[in-house]
Amino acid sequence: MAQRFHLSVKTVDTYIGRVRIEYADAGRPATTKAALVARALQDGLIDLTEP
Repeated sequence: MAQRFHLSVKTVDTYIGRVRIEYADAGRPATTKAALVARALQDGLIDLTEP
């Protein structure tokens, strides 16, 4: 996926880490990528109908 957006894997990992910290600081930890997706769905940031 990183290549698709012309990003390094390290950059993507950094972004994911930052999002995890923000959720943890908000009292809603998401320690796995699956948990991050669940949080994004709950918060309306993504939906299952997106391509």
